[in-house]
Amino acid sequence: MITGTPSRLHLYRTPTRLGFLVWLACVAGWIQPLCALDSGRLITQYGHDRWNHQNGLPSGAIYSLYQLADGYIWMRSADGLVRFDGVRFMRVDPVVGGETVTEPIRALGMTKDGKLLVRTATRTLLGSEGVFTDAAKRGQVPDGIDRMVFAASDGSTWIGTDNHIFRYAGDKLEYMVTGCGWVTSALEDSKGQIWFATGSGLYRYSNGSFLLYSNGYNGPAIRATVPLQIVMPDGADNALLMNSINAVAEDRNGTVWVGTRNRLYKLTGGRLVRDSETERFSDISITSLLQDRDGNLWMGTDGAGLYRLAGGRWSNLTTATGLSDLSIQALFEDREGSLWISTRSGLDRLRDTPLVTMTTYDGMATNALLAAIETRDGSIFATGELNGVTRIFGDSVLRYTMADGLGGNAASAPFESSDGSVWFGTSAGLSRFKDRRFTTYTGRDAPWHLHVPAICEDDQGLIFATSDLNIHRFRDGAISPYDLKLVDEPGRSNVRYVYAIHRDAQGNLWFAMSAGLYCVPKGKPPEEAVACPLREQIHVLYDDGIGYLWLASPRTTGVFRYRMRDGQVVKYDRAQGLNVQAVAGIVTDKGNNLWMSTGKGIVRVGRLDLDRVADGRQATVNPVVFTTADGMRADESVGTSHQPAAFRCADGRLLFTTVKGLVILHPDRIVRNGLAPQVVVEEVLANNRVVPASSRVVLPAGTSNLELHYTALSLLIPERVRFRYRLEGYDKNWIEAGSRRTAYYTRLSPGEYRFHVVACNNDGVWNETGATFSFVLRPHFYQTWWFYASAATVLGASAYGLHRLRVRRLRAREHELERLVAERTQRLQREVEERTRAEQELLKYREYLEQLVGERTAALTETNARLEKEISERKAGEEARMRLEQQLRQSQKMEAIGQLAGGVAHDFNNLLTAIVGCSDLVLEDPAATPDIQAAAREIREAGRRAAALTRQLLAFSRKQMIQPKELDVNQVVGGLEQMFRRLIGENIHLSLVLTPRLGRVKADPGQLEQVLLNLVVNARDAMPRGGRLLIETRGVTVDEIKARETVELSPGAYISLRVTDTGIGMSEEVQSHLFEPFFTTKGVGKGTGLGLSTVYGIVKQSAGHIACASKVDQGTTFEIFLPIVSAASDVKSSSASPFELPRGKETILMVEDNELVLRVAERILLQQGFNVIASTDGQAAFRLCQEREGRIDLLLTDVVMPDWSGPELAQRVHEAYPRIKVLFMSGYTDDALGRLGGDLSGAPLLDKPFTPMTLLQRVRQVLDT
Repeated sequence: MITGTPSRLHLYRTPTRLGFLVWLACVAGWIQPLCALDSGRLITQYGHDRWNHQNGLPSGAIYSLYQLADGYIWMRSADGLVRFDGVRFMRVDPVVGGETVTEPIRALGMTKDGKLLVRTATRTLLGSEGVFTDAAKRGQVPDGIDRMVFAASDGSTWIGTDNHIFRYAGDKLEYMVTGCGWVTSALEDSKGQIWFATGSGLYRYSNGSFLLYSNGYNGPAIRATVPLQIVMPDGADNALLMNSINAVAEDRNGTVWVGTRNRLYKLTGGRLVRDSETERFSDISITSLLQDRDGNLWMGTDGAGLYRLAGGRWSNLTTATGLSDLSIQALFEDREGSLWISTRSGLDRLRDTPLVTMTTYDGMATNALLAAIETRDGSIFATGELNGVTRIFGDSVLRYTMADGLGGNAASAPFESSDGSVWFGTSAGLSRFKDRRFTTYTGRDAPWHLHVPAICEDDQGLIFATSDLNIHRFRDGAISPYDLKLVDEPGRSNVRYVYAIHRDAQGNLWFAMSAGLYCVPKGKPPEEAVACPLREQIHVLYDDGIGYLWLASPRTTGVFRYRMRDGQVVKYDRAQGLNVQAVAGIVTDKGNNLWMSTGKGIVRVGRLDLDRVADGRQATVNPVVFTTADGMRADESVGTSHQPAAFRCADGRLLFTTVKGLVILHPDRIVRNGLAPQVVVEEVLANNRVVPASSRVVLPAGTSNLELHYTALSLLIPERVRFRYRLEGYDKNWIEAGSRRTAYYTRLSPGEYRFHVVACNNDGVWNETGATFSFVLRPHFYQTWWFYASAATVLGASAYGLHRLRVRRLRAREHELERLVAERTQRLQREVEERTRAEQELLKYREYLEQLVGERTAALTETNARLEKEISERKAGEEARMRLEQQLRQSQKMEAIGQLAGGVAHDFNNLLTAIVGCSDLVLEDPAATPDIQAAAREIREAGRRAAALTRQLLAFSRKQMIQPKELDVNQVVGGLEQMFRRLIGENIHLSLVLTPRLGRVKADPGQLEQVLLNLVVNARDAMPRGGRLLIETRGVTVDEIKARETVELSPGAYISLRVTDTGIGMSEEVQSHLFEPFFTTKGVGKGTGLGLSTVYGIVKQSAGHIACASKVDQGTTFEIFLPIVSAASDVKSSSASPFELPRGKETILMVEDNELVLRVAERILLQQGFNVIASTDGQAAFRLCQEREGRIDLLLTDVVMPDWSGPELAQRVHEAYPRIKVLFMSGYTDDALGRLGGDLSGAPLLDKPFTPMTLLQRVRQVLDT
């Protein structure tokens, strides 16, 4: 039986009725302060903020602190009085009546109406909204040093020193108690009684008299000016009471709690007692006590940290769990419910947060958590890479390790199966937790040494993935493959890695993989997995239960929404306002709002926003981000490959794993901060000079720079406080300042202004009233009305004088102008007459010029039209020339390749002749064993394939020996129809459109059939999924224009043979290399690259032309043009039977410079009865011919030989023996024979390589002719 290692847990417990009512009142606005800290949490689970001198806190300890009605936190420190607005610490020297108080601050307190009470060496000050006044008559206490100041509800002020208690009644200072020892604190209880904690005991002041709880120590030295009664404790156990009382507090039941240097007491029934709640605190020095709004008791100690009593249970916060120091000076609860703790090392604050994080402080096995789930019994299981599995069950936290039966301390992929078992992947096997026991399944061949990223189940059993890219089924302790049959894609490896597996409500299995999202429908085998349209690497998979899968990829920002019904994908990323990266977990709450754990916190997006963006009704979503300020211990989650990193519990709680603990939140219980922040204009600088910020200010002329510092007193999360401001009289609209707390203005015009600033708290609650600062900016003298009036008067007088002077000058000028005008008028009259005559002459000349221009324009128009026509013709000619040059270059390139191919054909043919001949001889040898004959057949077959390859090269180069004849193209196509249909298969539809009576062409029938077969096979390969194949013939007439456009065609009549498919087509780049030998786009082993080059060579050798037109994904058309010719006689076929080798007794003179070919041919002829005279060169053969006395019937000679060529030898022999017959043999092409061997003049020719049958048939045919 496993019990694990337990610890206590309190998380989201049901609040008390009173606490709930207080919370409801806060939300409704009935009570201004918020509730106290949630007592249902562990003391380590609050938001914890710390300040020290490194982040702005004044050096030295904080002795006391209070929050006033204005919202500031005021503190007494070793450096003096300090004010804190949540962001900035500011040391304050009180100013009273314009005088700065420089005396040291001895004590700090607060009045019942929220004003600050300050006691210095001689003064008691009252502070409100930054203004200080004297609360009592100025003067030093008669004896002792001030240690405590306290304001009672009746308006009196009490001062405690190191041995006295004084009271101010108005301005009168009264001795109340002397000899009491150090006065540390005071309390006014619910009955109006005032309690004093002193070094001599506990004092209670009520109805004008004191009651002292003391054991009598120092009793004779204690004196009071009012009645004093001393109550002695019963029993020796209370003898230590006199060791100084440090703190006193009252709980909601009216019980007074008393803290001493080494004990904690309750005052019950007029007696100081200890019970089960106080007994544990022996030898602990208690420095401060505080009861919060919910009635929980907080206790500060000297050396033991902070304690809390809630629900009858104590808990402790120390430096090990985050406290800045074990020695606590003071405690205070602010109006937002946060607890402030001053220590010797700094300032701490505990506050409620929306999120709760469980760490190793709370019993978790590790902080770096990978995955978490809730099971049906309400347990929460969390796994990490170290220290085993954590189980949260009820109020307990249990830890399971290998010592408890877990397969390994590094566990992954927690999953609850249908039988209630909880499964984990470990390094030793699948571990199963059921009935509080662990069972680990191992196997010799099992992949347990690998990481298990995902576990799921279907109706057949468990399905789990491993890091070796495999998926397995686990059933009844046995493992079998569960293979989706995926293969790595080009450029993408490890596509089969599985990050998550999910089974939806319909029973379908979903796999989040490196290759994308895959689905195995219910009841289908894994090899029938369906690839979903989303082809991203998917590592997070979540089913929201309403028809959508939410997915995340490590390669992109944002998330994807996949609709399972139809595969619709919607992406939410930066463009849609969701700039999140490293999404580790996705989950939805009961309202279907989306929550994500990311590398920068937990993000929430409302369901309404998501739907509106998906439907196009809204551009962006409005995410809310939760970070460490909201209760997380770290913003980031652990990696992106561990699932589930987010989970929704049955009661609506959400779980998230992070690098520092398990985050738990309840979306329905996130309390909103309903307190609008108080806004204050703290400081105003005019030209870097401080001016009062509390009243209407008049600024002197020339004030050009204005700097206004403002703040908002919301201390919960001050970095999320937002501001906007407006300077009325200058700004037309509000300025959104964000979190900035300073406004700047320069070069303002003189006038009246009002600066207005408003702010909202961390939850967006605005204080629209805000704060204002009014001021008047005085003008310079030259900006006043009297200056403008005086300037206007002077300018007016000057203008009038200048006007009179100007009028006098103008009149004189008028007379002079009249004289000049008269003279000028006379001259102008004469000029007008002359101009009139000139205009008449110009009119006549203009008419003449217009006539000339018209004639010239007509001539230019005609010339321009002629030039435009010539330019068009030249442009067309240039384009045709460029096209022909390109075709010529292509033709020359193909010709060069053909010459190269033809040049090597001779040597190959000689070798192949010997290989094929020898293999046939071996096959004919009756003494050859079956193994030798089998090897010979393989050699013969290889030789024939090599010969076919050589023929293809020769066909491409148009050098192949052909036997053309006149034929009907339609008959050739029709005769191959059945073969075509067998080749292309049933998924391709074949159509033949043959135009009748087209005429005949001259071509080799076998080669034409090869052309058609090659084109049909290529068309079939281009249509792997089926299509249509069309073969058609038609007549075409090529005129002079079209012949000029295509250098390969001459004018005349042609038959067009077209082969069209609907396949994948070709790009222009592929088409440019289409007819080059050995160029292919097919895979290795699927093509030689000689098919189309062979087609090209055969067509060119038949005096035709081939063209190709193709577009990618639209198909391809090949069109062959063959010239129509007149009838010609066919070559007679051999009469020899193809099934038996011809024989004879004639004498044959055989000449071959290749000894291997010579020996093979000689042996073949001799075996069939012929007499053979063999020679390796022409001259020797001629001498043998001359020396022989008998008859020689046939000269069988190679064409190209070193000394004499074959034709030259035949001519000499024929001169000597006119009746001798000649048969040439050669492995060269036609043009090579013309260059090297001379003219054969139509003599019979035997092509190499040849078989014994071919040699004997050809010899017999020539001899019989």
